[in-house]
Amino acid sequence: MKIGIVGTGRMGTAIVQRLLDVGHEVNVWNRTVDKRARGTPRQEREWTPTLGELVNDSEVVISFLLDNGAVERVVISAPTDS
Repeated sequence: MKIGIVGTGRMGTAIVQRLLDVGHEVNVWNRTVDKRARGTPRQEREWTPTLGELVNDSEVVISFLLDNGAVERVVISAPTDS
């Protein structure tokens, strides 16, 4: 399955690794670009440049955002190409 992950904090990164371990294709988007360097090996998952692309390219999207404010900034306030 092609799964999109929004948020690469501790929980998001752990879930990405588990999904990769069981054979899923995983695309990742994070609102903080500098967090892209950490986490799972780059060759195993794809960084998606925009939230809109992540949503369009995934069968399922799972978000791991910190709190209601983060959800609002990402889902409600953010343009689909950021």
